[in-house]
Amino acid sequence: MSNHLTGGCVGNLSEIFDGDAPFVSRGAFAQAWTVAEVLRGWLIVNS
Repeated sequence: MSNHLTGGCVGNLSEIFDGDAPFVSRGAFAQAWTVAEVLRGWLIVNS
């Protein structure tokens, strides 16, 4: 995800990703709830 955050639409994540490598992004190129869920997961892991 960190690579995607610094790519195309900087600071955003796409709506959905393929579940298998190479994890191609699909849907909207910037989605707030995707960013929120990644941040929520990061907070859980780093708490």
